[in-house]
Amino acid sequence: MLRAIVIQFVIIILVITNFSCKSDMTEPKDSDDGNNTRGPIQFQREIDTIPVTINGVAIHSPFGGGLGGFPVPTFADIDADRDLDLFVGDGTGAITFYRNTGTSANPDLTLETDDFASIHVGLNSSPAFANIDADGDPDLFVGEFNGNINFYRNTGTANGPSFTLETENFASIRVGSRLTFADIDNNGALDLFVGAEGGNIYHYKNVGPIGAPDFRLETQNFANIDVGLRSVPAFADIDRDGDLDLFVGELDGNVNHYLNSGTPSNPSFRFVTDLPDIGGDSAPALADLNNDGTIELFVGGSGGNINYVPITVEYPRIRVTRSYVSIFFKSSQSTPTLADIDKDGDLDLFGGNTNGDITFYQNTGTASNPAFTFETDFFGSIDVGLQSAPDFADIDGDGDLDLFVGEEDGNINFYENSGVGGQDYSPLRGQHYSPLFSVGSVC
Repeated sequence: MLRAIVIQFVIIILVITNFSCKSDMTEPKDSDDGNNTRGPIQFQREIDTIPVTINGVAIHSPFGGGLGGFPVPTFADIDADRDLDLFVGDGTGAITFYRNTGTSANPDLTLETDDFASIHVGLNSSPAFANIDADGDPDLFVGEFNGNINFYRNTGTANGPSFTLETENFASIRVGSRLTFADIDNNGALDLFVGAEGGNIYHYKNVGPIGAPDFRLETQNFANIDVGLRSVPAFADIDRDGDLDLFVGELDGNVNHYLNSGTPSNPSFRFVTDLPDIGGDSAPALADLNNDGTIELFVGGSGGNINYVPITVEYPRIRVTRSYVSIFFKSSQSTPTLADIDKDGDLDLFGGNTNGDITFYQNTGTASNPAFTFETDFFGSIDVGLQSAPDFADIDGDGDLDLFVGEEDGNINFYENSGVGGQDYSPLRGQHYSPLFSVGSVC
């Protein structure tokens, strides 16, 4: 059965306006054309959602929890329709698939299955796609907990994929589960990079001809990078200068950004900044999901979240400053969601928690300059027992937001909004709720 998966935006603002690093650094090099076309790069808080549809229902606040432990996102155009689809590995060893039913410019991610290609690799699946045999369709590689890489060749077509397991130990590599491919030396062949438990990155150079890859260990310490524990590499040309930059997740939840100050064929990486952590086991993925020429950053975390951080590149210099909102909920394992509960044109903040109730912060600022003010730890006098996970949607089409609250035993409790909106912050019908969905059933 399909799981009711909810996703939630990260509540951070990271604006990059000048380099500020772990060690002293010089200003970044100008681009090769001499026009000083780098930066600043901005990682900016995003409150508008990329549409996500589950079981025919548009999710009000996508990107929030429930993906299973240790989600690892990756993107690929699996059906050759020129837009990117989303795949998420997780702690169960399976892969969840969201098909992009929108367009390349206006993505709409629709849950299709949480058992993609019936793949189960044991624990902690980490998928990556690459057209490794140069036949025009993406092949699938899935890392797993024990360090093996499972290789599934696409024996179908570009728009009708069919995956066949060829080996559970691709290239006899067994050093880590978080992998990615990149043409790091601009020779037309994809090299393989594998994050390791010790925080380093293994680089396997592809020395074979196009279509017949042959991976040989180049180094166990790519770019001398060490992020502590559980490195997760991802590459993209974030500053649009023609070479690949590097983001590395880690056990502590930070995402470390390394700028490529070399050339497309001779890379040289230097640390720029680490993004504020997302709670643990960060797993970055980079994609231009809406085809606007700007890379978006998606970060999986151990709490079951995928955080969405759009990136803006401006000119002419790069500097790094930080400004982020710190919201504290009263107990552990907070599950935030945003909704305009008072119909004043801005998003208010709600947080579920281990205790089973809901904390409410009213947005007393504006839509463009939010300011969250604590209101109550017991919104609507709701208590679902343990592990409350709230989300809002106008499910009955009456113009106000109804409330759904997940709980530890797998039920989703439904509270109809019987209030009148405006400044009524107790719009729910007392203790009235009824289990609408439960694990193993779809209504």
